[in-house]
Amino acid sequence: MMHRIVTSSVVSFVMVASMIAPVLAMNESGEHDRGGFMPSSKTVDIACVKTAMDARETALMAGWATFNTSITSAYTMRKAALDAAWVMTDANARKTAIKAAWDAFKKSKQAAAKQWRTDQKAAWLAFRTATKTCKAGDVDVGGESMDM
Repeated sequence: MMHRIVTSSVVSFVMVASMIAPVLAMNESGEHDRGGFMPSSKTVDIACVKTAMDARETALMAGWATFNTSITSAYTMRKAALDAAWVMTDANARKTAIKAAWDAFKKSKQAAAKQWRTDQKAAWLAFRTATKTCKAGDVDVGGESMDM
């Protein structure tokens, strides 16, 4: 008896879920959601999208190179400041110099991270703007969250 109740409950659940799932996968206009990776059935200028993608990726790589250089510089400056601090014989001066080295490092890291986020946003904004002229819709925007 219990087995029959559980079985009928499971079957009912599966039937309801199979009716609801396709509806949940539709976007606001009643079309099936493709997760932002594929345009709808309209014609897309693939060469245009490729050019926009190349520009986006090049901008992201340049932004990352700048970020990397900034972080390397922050570590180099911190090391030099700590080296100078640890040869000081006056304990108070050494403590002040060590704190200043870490504070400057923190500010440099924050500035580098802020610039990286700005570069990312600019690259993706330029890409979205460019793909509008390609009639591509929301093509290839699913990866944006992976960059940010």
